[in-house]
Amino acid sequence: MLNQVLLLFGFTELTYMIGVVCMLTLLGNFLGGLLHGILLAYGGPIKPRKLFDRMSVRMSIASELFILSFALYYHIMLIEDLVIAHLVYWAFALLAGPILAFIGSQITHLIFAKKIEANEKAYKDWVKFKRGQKAEKHLRKKASPALRSTRSFDPST
Repeated sequence: MLNQVLLLFGFTELTYMIGVVCMLTLLGNFLGGLLHGILLAYGGPIKPRKLFDRMSVRMSIASELFILSFALYYHIMLIEDLVIAHLVYWAFALLAGPILAFIGSQITHLIFAKKIEANEKAYKDWVKFKRGQKAEKHLRKKASPALRSTRSFDPST
């Protein structure tokens, strides 16, 4: 069946290799999205990160580069030809990767939503606690030596 689908796009050489490479890469994107959501749920407090600092986005970009480099290798080194139908196939493969990763992460995000929100809240609470400790330490430094020596120093007094 895979061979028939690839023949529709005009691939005549190494059709199984093309199919296996694309299927493994796209499946990896989907499973990466699933695992990303599971790691968010069970990984402890979640620090907010920018989009390109997230591991799932980096892995998606790596898989895109892999598919692109394989397509270039296939068309430049192996068959030395490019057909419009091939471009359609490769464009679909490149667009499907991030979409499958997003779908996978949304599935697990829906399943573990409460746990992920609790982890995000735990990180925010930890940050508030640390800021409070720094403020208290700063006030202790500014306080008189007599107050610093007492164990029951209250910075609000």
